[in-house]
Amino acid sequence: MAGNTNDGLSPKPLYSVALHAGAAESWFGASDTRMKTEAFIKDVIMLAETQLISGIKAVDVVTNIVEQLENHPQFNAGKGAAINIEGFHELEAAVIDGSTSEYRAAAGLRQTKNPVRLARAMMSKASPVFIAGPTADALACRKGLEMVENEYFSTQSRKNYWLSNIDRVRSIIDHHGTVGAVALDIHGHLAAANSTGGLMFKSIGRIGDTAIIGAGIYADDEVAIACSGSGETILKASIAGRAAADVRHGRGIDEAIKGALLRSTDLDQKSSSGAIGIDAKGTISIHCNSRIFAVASASSTSQFVAGFIPSTIPIINQLICFENELIRVGMSRHPTAPNQLSVELKRNTSIMDLELKDFLDYFCTLRIMSHALQKISGLELCGFVMAGDQEATLLPISAPLAGSEGTPESPTALSLETRELPGDYRATFHFKPDYMNPAKVEIGPANHMLTGLLSTEDYTIGLAIAIWTTLELLHTEFGQTKALSVLEIYQAFTSGAIATLSESGSAESHFPAPAPFHKDFPGFMTVELGRRAENLLELPAIAQEVSRIIKEL
Repeated sequence: MAGNTNDGLSPKPLYSVALHAGAAESWFGASDTRMKTEAFIKDVIMLAETQLISGIKAVDVVTNIVEQLENHPQFNAGKGAAINIEGFHELEAAVIDGSTSEYRAAAGLRQTKNPVRLARAMMSKASPVFIAGPTADALACRKGLEMVENEYFSTQSRKNYWLSNIDRVRSIIDHHGTVGAVALDIHGHLAAANSTGGLMFKSIGRIGDTAIIGAGIYADDEVAIACSGSGETILKASIAGRAAADVRHGRGIDEAIKGALLRSTDLDQKSSSGAIGIDAKGTISIHCNSRIFAVASASSTSQFVAGFIPSTIPIINQLICFENELIRVGMSRHPTAPNQLSVELKRNTSIMDLELKDFLDYFCTLRIMSHALQKISGLELCGFVMAGDQEATLLPISAPLAGSEGTPESPTALSLETRELPGDYRATFHFKPDYMNPAKVEIGPANHMLTGLLSTEDYTIGLAIAIWTTLELLHTEFGQTKALSVLEIYQAFTSGAIATLSESGSAESHFPAPAPFHKDFPGFMTVELGRRAENLLELPAIAQEVSRIIKEL
């Protein structure tokens, strides 16, 4: 493949790179650990970008990235790797050069410090392509790679966890992880690399998806993909190979990766996985159905990003309650309250950027969903919260919000302005001292009494128009389009507001740790994900019942 540039005018070469440090349900680190982890993967991705710009080949860049991740004790690869059922470590890794389709992998390693280095070194010979067990360590030694005692891979936190749980081995699916990278170099070549310590408490000799071509890793001249997560399910779903095949058949890489991850949850509702990918055009795609995914990326056409992301696939097929051309609604896999619904906008745009007709359709659909929730929960009230572009939460609640909870400023610290809205509504804009733009907006009735949230179609349309008009005012009068990105709608605030627009919402942030589950309404709502639902296997039946009720409304 000839070298590429990002357009016909700029001499800047086209390149892209992405890494992952594991898809998971759990987070055991403190806030300082999170910051150190994010700073580390930021440094790694910035170095990788520098290497790509200098002309280093993609296959060497991804190897270098994974080697650095293997040496970092926070991740489940190399130093910090998972401990098997007998109390020691067995590691695996793979590298693929997409320009030549050369693939090498090693598994069952017990003494090779950097498994990814062995996989890369194996490319100098035609055979073996895949090697496992003691002979793999022996090959690494013959090639002059650094060897260590098995104890080197242990960390105190891993050992403590193993000792605490070995007598009652349980929930091991939550304690997986992988590190990996994909890259497109300035010569137009793609590559992928992956490395892992496998599952905690795994059987001796167990090999997961990480080093298996077509399962956890794939690269050719059109696409490179690396996966992380539930190894057995990734193997059965062939996530990397399935997504790559879709890309080769003309599907966008974003849709291809999401589709492959959804296929894994079709096979197992508990599947907790993620994937990173790059196509030949340099498009980067990062998705996960796990609760969190540690990732970083950079390219010639965008700034680098690094950190933890929440699930990008909020609704799996078995839990869908309703779907039309505009939205998809389903039971939440990671709820913070009983009978919680996730609402996903299917358009590639923000809810707040919808045209008025679609905005009204969106809220009229929410009205139907809220009535179904009231029937199935036995509660009379519902609340809605949206943060960001496309995802939202709808859930039944047991009491209205008592006041403007979560607002850090006292009322006296804010100056107020009001605007009259259509339908006899009023918007109250709250300004911080010395700030030109509002920090919060409350929307409520100007003169009439409050009724049930989204209780009738006319009421719903009136409220939706009031919210949409407020968004227009924020844009035209204050030049704000994204700053107030959290929309909350409750039955009623004591202040008389029905809806609020704010920067951060009323809930405390817990991410990347799970948001707590509240059986009873705590007085606020959040779009942050909780722990995976304890009744996950029962949720498909609940989703079917909600769907039945919706059809009757």
